[in-house]
This record gives sequence, structure tokens and C-alpha cells, in this order.
Amino acid sequence: MRPASFLAWILMLMLVGLTSGCATTHSTAKPGHLAQRSAVRHARPNRRSHPTTSTVVQPGVAPVKALATGTLYVADTLESSSTPGVSITPIDVASQTKSTPLEAGSGPDGIVIAPNGETAYVADGGSPTLPGDTVTPVNLSTGQVGRPIGVGINPIGMAVAPNGLHLYVANAGYPGATDSTVTPINLATERPGSPIQVGLGPTSIAIAPDGLTAYVTVAGYGSSSPPTPGSPALPPPAGKVVPINLVTGSPEPGIAVGAEPMAIAITPNGKEAYVANSGSDTVTPINLVTRVPGPPIQVGLGPSSIAIAPDGLTAYVTVAGFGPSSPPASGSPISLPAGKVVPINLTSATSGPPITVGVGPLAIAITPNGNEAYVANAASGTVTPINLVTNTPEPGVPVAGSPEALAITSVVHVKAGAGKSVPKRAKSPVGVVARFGVLNPTTRLGALA
Repeated sequence: MRPASFLAWILMLMLVGLTSGCATTHSTAKPGHLAQRSAVRHARPNRRSHPTTSTVVQPGVAPVKALATGTLYVADTLESSSTPGVSITPIDVASQTKSTPLEAGSGPDGIVIAPNGETAYVADGGSPTLPGDTVTPVNLSTGQVGRPIGVGINPIGMAVAPNGLHLYVANAGYPGATDSTVTPINLATERPGSPIQVGLGPTSIAIAPDGLTAYVTVAGYGSSSPPTPGSPALPPPAGKVVPINLVTGSPEPGIAVGAEPMAIAITPNGKEAYVANSGSDTVTPINLVTRVPGPPIQVGLGPSSIAIAPDGLTAYVTVAGFGPSSPPASGSPISLPAGKVVPINLTSATSGPPITVGVGPLAIAITPNGNEAYVANAASGTVTPINLVTNTPEPGVPVAGSPEALAITSVVHVKAGAGKSVPKRAKSPVGVVARFGVLNPTTRLGALA
């Protein structure tokens, strides 16, 4: 029988005071990789200023030919009271040059880019001083931040339809105020539609290449109280993937996967999906024609994100490498191991040698040509490039805070963040209302500032 889940492990750390003295935005625990975010954020020092334009180059090493071109956008939470909010750092893929960060929101849990490469959408969980539960559009050509769009509680997963007309947002909620919806947004009007019920704790979403069906991972967690110190840890809940018919907006019967599914990716041909199960340390393949899951693939402790190469032959899974094994003694510092990226051969359904990255990897994105991947290491405050031709990591690129989400476009943006101030986002957006007597449910663990 598998040991306790990530949620119970992180709760235990909190209850014995291992995270005391850390600046946290939310205090009620979330499951899976949301709890991982708490641990990795507490395990690294605060970063108190935005980075200036810079290039990461090793002394005495001649530049090499770029593996890919385009722009990587890194959503990271700033942890200083003097610079609260979200830093969206543009990085030129060819040169790994960072531009001046953009500002959008206060607690990012996700970022996606429209198919035309011109607009990014940032999922914002909020902070104690700024409203959240919104999606903020950002014009990547000008750096202009648009008006936030109100969605459900704690938006995390997002996906844009292949035709670029609609954005779908998975609202994960959190114990005590659990959401169970997906919010569709008409991108022409930037207005949200009626929420779609999918089950407790939706965490990520992917859309089939034909644009007809969305697939949502549902963790299944509820609103039970945290266990008391010394009590048995609760087993992780069973997970599922819920298909949504995007023509009718109706959910369809769920597909059983592992515990605490936290990420999903679909092959380019649309025939298979792969789900990273944070609570069972596996990846579940799903035949999307028959909607039957295959045997789970073991990948190591704490898989939190997954991306599939454009050729459809390999999936890459970020693995934190820590979990519900014996926690450190009370009063001792939290020490987390280096994270890994595990390649999976999709033809044979076997995992290959892991690639070492930074501490607390939470997100991965692959360049459109499939030559390079980037991994957000929340506890290291870095983004690790990986040469996918040789499966070797490159020196990490430091960013301002705790990087938690990534998105890549093949478009090279030269204006966004190029040395000029970017307007702050609009204050209190329409649709953000008081809940439980406060402006925003900010007593959560996971999307910490």
C-alpha cells in the first residue's frame, strides 16, 4: 500500500512548524502539486527585485548555434512586499536573453498563449492585498495588460481552442471552498460563459487537435479538515479525466486514472492522452478513440507536469523527487532533492534515464521544433533549458521569484518588456466579489506569494 499523499506530507510539515516564519499567501492546504508549491517555495530564499535585461553566458564559453527560436514566458510569483504580484519574464529562446518583466495579476497558477502568438492569458489565484480568481490577457507585442476576466475559485489549468476563439479554464478550488467547474471564455468579447460542472478539484485541461473535445483532470478532493498531528494520513483520492463536448458544452463520463491527476497532454494526432498522477507517482496513457486507460507507467515521486514532443514520440514528465516518506524532524530545515525530467518512449510505453534539473520542477514546455524544453524550478528560482537532441540539461536561467508556469510561442517578440515601463493591471475587476466576508479567499496553501 502506498504511503500517505503529498497533501498529508505537506500538512505534517506545517503542523510541526517547519514552515514557520515564511511569508505565505494562503494557509489552507491544497492537494498534489499545489502542496508541492508550498514546500518548494518555503525551501528557497526570497528574491526581492526584478531582473534587468541580461543574458546567461558561461565565461570563456563560445556561444553555440541556437536549437530553436521564439519566446518563452515564465510566470513567477514575487515574494517581496516592495514588489508584490506577478512577474511574466520574456526569454528569447535563441539567446536565452531575459527582457524586463511584465506585470499581470498577483498569484499565477498558469499561462497559455493564443495560437497566433500575440496574446498570453495568465490564471491568477490572488493574494492577500490584490483580488484574484481571474484570467488576465497580456498583449505580447506591446506588453499592455488587459482587463482581468472573472472566473471560478482558484483557476489553474487553461487551454485555448485550436481555432483561437475560446479559452477554457479549470477552477481547482481548495478544501473548504472547493470549485468543480470549467469556465469557457469567448476571446472575441473576453466574456466568460456558463461554468461547466466536472467534479471536485479540476486541475488541468487539454483540448484535442480537432477542437471538439476538452479533457479535464479531476483530483476529486473535498473540503475535509486537515488531520490532527499524529493521526493517520488520508489516502489520496481517486482521480479521473472528464471529457467535455465543446460543441454542446456538456461533460461526459469520466475516465479512471491514478491518484491526484495534476497534468494532461495529448499527442499531436489526437489519438492518445497522457496523465501525470501526483498521488500515485505514475503516468496513465488513455486511448482517446476508445476512452480506455492503459497500464500506468512508473516515473518517480511527485510527477507534476507533462509535455509531448511535436513528433508525438516522447513525453517528458517533471518529477519533484520528494513525497510522503518520513518527514524531517521537528524544527529541522526543509531540504528538497533536485528534480528530474523523465522521458517516456510513447511507442514502447517505457521511461528512459531521468534528466536532472532544479529543485521543485512544476512546469515544462517544449519549443515548436521539438529541439529544446524548458523547466520551471520553483524552489531554485530558475528555468532549466534541456537539449532534447541529446537529453542533456543546460545552465539554469535565474528569474525573479518562484517560477510556476511556462508558455512558448514561435513568435520572437522584441517589444514586450524591452526597457520600458508596462502599465499596471486595472484595479478590482468586475466579477470579483466578497466571499466568506473577505475580498478573495486568500487563506490557501499552494499559490503562495
